Amino acid sequence: MPKATHTYTTGCVVAPSRRQLVGGSILAALSGAAFGAAVVLPDPGEAAPEVASPDTELLRLCAAIDALQVQADALYTGPGRIEDDNTRDNAMAPITDAQIPLIERMCEIRPATLQGHLARAQTYWGWDKDPPDADSPYCNEAMQGAILRDLAAAVLA
Repeated sequence: MPKATHTYTTGCVVAPSRRQLVGGSILAALSGAAFGAAVVLPDPGEAAPEVASPDTELLRLCAAIDALQVQADALYTGPGRIEDDNTRDNAMAPITDAQIPLIERMCEIRPATLQGHLARAQTYWGWDKDPPDADSPYCNEAMQGAILRDLAAAVLA
C-alpha cells in the first residue's frame, strides 16, 4: 500500500527541501560525468564576454566625433598643419559638416551609465578648445567648468 503523502491527501504539491535539491544536483552532476557529459569551467585567463552597454550608440558617436576631431586638430598643429586660414577653413568644412549631425545626436541621448557620461565629457573636452572655466565670474559657466573639469579628471584617472 502506498504511503500517504501531503500531495495525495490534499492535492497540493509541496516544494522539495534543500537537502533533496542539493542531493539531486550532486547526483545529476555525477551521473552526467559517468555518462561522458563534460562540465566546462571558464578559463580564468579568458576575458569575460562583452556585455552590450545601454550607452552603445552614445559611445560610438563619441568615438566618431573624437576621430574627426583628430583630423581637425591635425590641420592646426603638427606636420600636416595648414598655415593659410582660407585653405584651412576649406579643409575643415567637410570635417565640421560630418561632426555636426553626430554632435546633435550625441546631445539628444541621455547617458545611462557612468561610462556614457565620461565618454561625452571626454569628447567635449577634446572638441571645445575653450571650455567654460570653473573660475568664471558667471555662475553658469563656473558650474559647467567645474563639472567638465571633474569629469575630465575622472576620465584621465
